[in-house]
Amino acid sequence: CTPIVIQAGFFYACSDPVWDMQRAHDLTNHFTTSFLLAYLQNDTEALEALAPESIDFIGFQYKASVHEE
Repeated sequence: CTPIVIQAGFFYACSDPVWDMQRAHDLTNHFTTSFLLAYLQNDTEALEALAPESIDFIGFQYKASVHEE
């Protein structure tokens, strides 16, 4: 959480005692960065990083779907 969120009394909105928040943020950053690089810059390595067979994070279940245009 950012300091302003905590000061506003909304800490519960971005934290949960059962979550490792640093790990959750790391995973979010990984997938967001890979997605943006893949689709905005046509980065094939980033696209490969999003493939289910490339994901092997302990305790993390990853599913992907393809949306046809």
